[in-house]
Amino acid sequence: MLVVILLVICCRQAGEASFGVQFDDKYDAGIPLHEYVKKACMPAPDHRENKKTVAIFIEFLRFGCLACLNEFLDFCDTLKAVSDAYGNVGVILIFKRDHQEEDQQYRQMKSWIKGTGLNFRFRIAPPELFDENHITEISLLILDRNYEFNYYNQFPLTMRKKEEILGILCEGVRRDR
Repeated sequence: MLVVILLVICCRQAGEASFGVQFDDKYDAGIPLHEYVKKACMPAPDHRENKKTVAIFIEFLRFGCLACLNEFLDFCDTLKAVSDAYGNVGVILIFKRDHQEEDQQYRQMKSWIKGTGLNFRFRIAPPELFDENHITEISLLILDRNYEFNYYNQFPLTMRKKEEILGILCEGVRRDR
């Protein structure tokens, strides 16, 4: 199965949102990005069933551009469709910790995810994770079943890049649902 992490972890069935969020105040500086995502995915009860993980790293303020937000949401709909069709993709959203109180940011992100219908798990990560890994735009990371790095790119995604991502996610998988 594929687990798609757009800083979003593990897809759920429609209408069944999982808001397992954690704040990583004790971030280990210098940890490789794929190791951070692996650690973030571990609490997911279905992580072993997934072959690929898509993590999406998000600085929420970047969604001030309506066209960017719409492209992101459309792409997430595609990820959900792939997950539903093949059952092999897990998605996690990883939001950059901002200046708000932790519970205020948690409520805001939970409400936003519910309002957009994404139904992905999420995590709020310290700014250092973004800074050390030079994540300045909304970014997508794909890991294989062993949580090894498979693909990385930033939004906006061209049509060619979207097709490439979907090819990676569907590679070696048969549709049996």
